[in-house]
Amino acid sequence: MENLVKRQFVTLTIFLTLALPLLVAFVPPRQSGTDIQLSTSVGYGGYYRQGQWIPVRITISNTGDEDLDGYIRVRTGAVGGLEETVYRTPIDLPRGSRKQVFLYISLENFDSNLEVEVVDRDSSLIKREPASLQMAQATDILYAVVTESIYGAVDLAALWPGVGQAYQTNWQIDDIPPLAEALAGLDVLMFHDADTGSLNTEQTTAITRWVLEGGHLIVTGGDAWQRTSGGLQALLPVSLQGTVPLDSLLPLADYLGLPGELLNEETTAANSSLIATAYTLVSAGDVPLIVRHAFGSGTVDFLAIDPHAEPFRSWGEKERLWYTLIASVGQKPSWGRGFSNWETARDATMTTSSTVLPTLLQLCGFLLLYIVLIGPINYLLLKRINRREWAWFTIPVLIILFSVLAYRVGFNLRGNEPIVNRLSVVRVWADSEQAQVVSLVGVQSPRRTSYDVAAEPGYTLRTLPETGIGLNVPVTVSEGTRYRAEDVLIDAGMVGSFIVSGYTAAPELEASATWHLSDKAPRLLGSITNTTGFRLQEAVLLVKGEARELGTLEPDQTRSFDITLGPQDPGPLSLGSSAYRYAPNAYSTWGYSAYIP
Repeated sequence: MENLVKRQFVTLTIFLTLALPLLVAFVPPRQSGTDIQLSTSVGYGGYYRQGQWIPVRITISNTGDEDLDGYIRVRTGAVGGLEETVYRTPIDLPRGSRKQVFLYISLENFDSNLEVEVVDRDSSLIKREPASLQMAQATDILYAVVTESIYGAVDLAALWPGVGQAYQTNWQIDDIPPLAEALAGLDVLMFHDADTGSLNTEQTTAITRWVLEGGHLIVTGGDAWQRTSGGLQALLPVSLQGTVPLDSLLPLADYLGLPGELLNEETTAANSSLIATAYTLVSAGDVPLIVRHAFGSGTVDFLAIDPHAEPFRSWGEKERLWYTLIASVGQKPSWGRGFSNWETARDATMTTSSTVLPTLLQLCGFLLLYIVLIGPINYLLLKRINRREWAWFTIPVLIILFSVLAYRVGFNLRGNEPIVNRLSVVRVWADSEQAQVVSLVGVQSPRRTSYDVAAEPGYTLRTLPETGIGLNVPVTVSEGTRYRAEDVLIDAGMVGSFIVSGYTAAPELEASATWHLSDKAPRLLGSITNTTGFRLQEAVLLVKGEARELGTLEPDQTRSFDITLGPQDPGPLSLGSSAYRYAPNAYSTWGYSAYIP
């Protein structure tokens, strides 16, 4: 009996020893101490513009017991013949901390579902959050309203001053992306009852540049004038001096040609005086109610009242006032938003004159030498030494030697350094010290290798929308102090294409123009002086969406122009109608619009 017990004990011990490794395999792995919470907001209320930078606002919290050192990234997806592009930004988040991060992406296709991911330095996934997007059409209007009012945001989404739809996103101050390129998809940005004094320097700079590029900024006053205008003083068309009581807002109704009995009540307005470039649209006695001025290619409107204060708040026709302000800013030229034909842009990055190719005479000489050497000279030498049977050996050797020589010559002609081709468009505005630069960049490789392509600090870099870099290889764009496309594989003789944008000091350029209106046809007279210090070759003047040649301008040279415009000349493109030419009767009545082909 005792022996039996011993044998059972030994058997059990052996079984447990053998089974222990199997049991360990079923033990759950140790959980990571990094616990991440994500909250994301993509685009403008879930909408975006094709071809523009898209802001992705991420609020990230580390509630675990380990620090996070990694990246936040968004994959654009590999569809439509384009390889995947990954946009990422580094994140350093100690345990127990919380941060807000902006990541900017550009969709090369029509993705509607994205995923925001948090990964460590080894690209191991830690957290994933889905996000949805919908592309706004070229004819649609996108509004952003920034407010902290207890009554909510002013509703502009019902306003369609064009042939498309209108969409609105309501932001807080923290929601405003600190990058002008990420605001480019917006048509109108409105501030009312919001503390703009809390705008940081990057946000203020982004708004300023966005207006310069053609944005429409609306700022309101009323009792909250001081907090609403505090961070935007440099952009306003007025200088503010407190508030004044008003007996009535009837001038607003008179401005629209509407009855306004409901506006015949007392209210409060911000008291202001106009700056030199501003003009009044509506005033109540000596008090300007609506003031406007042009800032670069954009427009800034100041409304002296609070839109949520009575009697304006209860006025049933207030939407017509917003409609009039938004639709009356004038038409933007078709070139006002930079590049849009990305296939042509891709072709431009491939155009280079730096590659040295052999001339026709050199090619003919090389072929002649090959034929003579492998034929007559080879034959005569072998005949002279009476070894013509060696031709079975000498001819292949000569072929191999010339093949190696041709390869080496071609290899050396390509050089050892990549060729960088750049085409830049610089936009300069009167009375602005900043100029916008948008560059197409092509990188041509002499051999198959990988490159890091980096933009200068302060500039953004991305692949070309709709076409990518043209090589069907995945690309990772890292955003930080500098934008960098990392480890881009470019084959020998191929070109990788990118677009770079940013701001620089405005070059000097003197120009003036005057309209002369008559019963016959309007004329545009003026002159331009090349004060840039560079030779301007094949310069053109853009008038009503059409280019007029000026020729070549040497430094300090002045060229006059006298242009007569007829009814056949193309007009600029209208707000929300970038896909169509302007039709005078397309926007004639409130609440109705139609496109006349």
